[in-house]
Amino acid sequence: MKYIIELEDMGNGLYKAKGANTLVFDKKGIENILQPYKEPQEEEMKFPQVGDMYWYIDCTGILDYSIYRNSKADNGAIAIGNIFETKEDAKFVLEQLKVLAEMKKFAEPKDRPWNEETIHFEILADEETASLVIFRNSDLKRNAIYFQSEEKVQECIDKVGADRIKRFYCGLKE
Repeated sequence: MKYIIELEDMGNGLYKAKGANTLVFDKKGIENILQPYKEPQEEEMKFPQVGDMYWYIDCTGILDYSIYRNSKADNGAIAIGNIFETKEDAKFVLEQLKVLAEMKKFAEPKDRPWNEETIHFEILADEETASLVIFRNSDLKRNAIYFQSEEKVQECIDKVGADRIKRFYCGLKE
């Protein structure tokens, strides 16, 4: 199967598909986008091994540690991604969860319609300037937190904190 996409050069090595207003990628990304999806190969698990200490987030949101014994609880923690090699890794994920929970308080209702008349707002990061951008969207729903207005976005940024959103939601490095 071949795809033909007419590209518009946006400068800085980025291209936009003509006629689209949200799809931006580099030349390598084009090749990756057009490749058929392949299931990742399972790798042999290196961590944890029986006897390894690991960190997890308990049901009250507190960091705790345990020794891996290949128990039902240990494997349940692995299954939901709640097992960390270091305390710092666990702390980072805990803070991500807190930021998401705080941001969702300002989010639009889940049943808000997606159509050409309804504008949704989301928070994106500009990696070059390490700043947050309020993005207007009406046609491309992705896995993001959406807001009903720019004012709600700004309120979220003010309450949750721009630095926390940059780091824990947008993934910008410090």
